[in-house]
Amino acid sequence: QIRCHRTTVAKGRQQGIGEVSQAFMVAYCMQAVDPLGVFITAHDEKTAKVHIARPRALMESLPGPIRGAPLGGAQDEWTWHNNTKWNSATFLGKAGKAQGLSNHLYHGTECGMYGDIAPTNETMGSIEATIDEESPHLFIVKESTSNGPGSWWQWHVENARQPNSGENFRFFPCSINPMNRKSFASDAERSAFIDGMGVEEERVIAQHAAYVASLRPWEARLLSNAGTLTLTPEFFHWRKTKKGHKDQFLFAHDFPMTVDEAFLSGGLGYFDGDRIDEQRKRQMRPEVTRWGAEVWEAPQSFCRY
Repeated sequence: QIRCHRTTVAKGRQQGIGEVSQAFMVAYCMQAVDPLGVFITAHDEKTAKVHIARPRALMESLPGPIRGAPLGGAQDEWTWHNNTKWNSATFLGKAGKAQGLSNHLYHGTECGMYGDIAPTNETMGSIEATIDEESPHLFIVKESTSNGPGSWWQWHVENARQPNSGENFRFFPCSINPMNRKSFASDAERSAFIDGMGVEEERVIAQHAAYVASLRPWEARLLSNAGTLTLTPEFFHWRKTKKGHKDQFLFAHDFPMTVDEAFLSGGLGYFDGDRIDEQRKRQMRPEVTRWGAEVWEAPQSFCRY
C-alpha cells in the first residue's frame, strides 16, 4: 500500500520529479495484483505525449519475465499485461476530463501552466471524480515549476502548505540539485571566488539552512548521503554564472531557494526579460512615448498578441 496518497511538489527547473513520479508508478503497477487505472495530464499535447511515452519506454526496457506480455493500445491510451490501463490527456481547463475512466494513480505535471483558478478547479474536480478515494492504491502527485503569481498553481501550493491540508507538500530548492554545480579552472580561481563572496551568498546560505531544518530526519539522511545538503563554492559559482544570463526575477522563478521566491516572476508583465534585452541590443532606435515607454514596432488593431 502507498503511505502518502496525495503529494504536491513545488520545484525549480530540471529537478527530475516527473521522471521519478512515473518510475514509481511503473514499479508500483508491476507489483499490483489488481488491474489499476493510471492517468497523466500535461499543459499541452506535445508534453502529454512525452509523459505517457516515458513510462511505456521504461516498461518495455525491462526483461521479458518481469515485463510480462507486450503492451497494447494507442500512443495516449494503452493496457499493460495485468489489465492496468494508462491514459494521458492535455489539460484544457474544462470539465469532463477523464470522464468514463476509473483511476487509482494520477500524475499532474507542469501544473503551473494549467491556467486560472476557477476553470482549473472545475477540471480537477472532474478528474478527482474518476478516482477511487477508498482504494489502497490511491496515489496522486501534482508537481511543477511556478509560472508566476495569481495562477491556480500558486493557489494550490498555498493550500497544500497548510498543516491540515491532507497533502504531503514538498519544496525542492535549486541548491539540492547535484547538477547545479560549476567547477573552477584552478585552485587560485576558487580561492579568489571565495574571497569575493558577500551578503548575497549569506542570504542564500540562511535560506538553505532554513530548508534543511524543515526536513524530516529520513529526508535529511537521504540528501546528506547523496552529498547535496552541503553548499559548496561550486554551487555559488554555478548560481552566479547562471544568474548572469537571466533576468533576476526569471532566475528566481526557474531556480528558487524558497516557495515565495518561486512566485516572484510574472508580476513584471507578460514579456520575457531576456527577449527584451536582446531586442534592445539590436541596431534599432525605438520611439519613446511621453510616458517613457519604448515602442519598437507599432501595434496592430484587432491583432491578438
